[in-house]
Amino acid sequence: MNSRLYVGNLPFDIINLDSDLEELFAKNGTVKLINIMKDENSGVGRGFAFVEMMNAEEAAMAIQSINQKKFMGRILNVSIASINSQSRFLSK
Repeated sequence: MNSRLYVGNLPFDIINLDSDLEELFAKNGTVKLINIMKDENSGVGRGFAFVEMMNAEEAAMAIQSINQKKFMGRILNVSIASINSQSRFLSK
């Protein structure tokens, strides 16, 4: 299993979203990387991010504890990131 997670349905305009997401996911293990997708022109969040955990076990725990839970007023969608989505967004 992959340790990179797709996190969808994020708020678009939260200033400290990086640190808030890290705090949320760190309850399940070590967070290696957070990559919040933003519009290239406006800098506004696009509503999703990729979070990489230290290993697959921690990623599985994060999915189990965070998926479909409320975060900043929104229900998050957390799943293993597909290879296609990762390469398309992380290569920019």
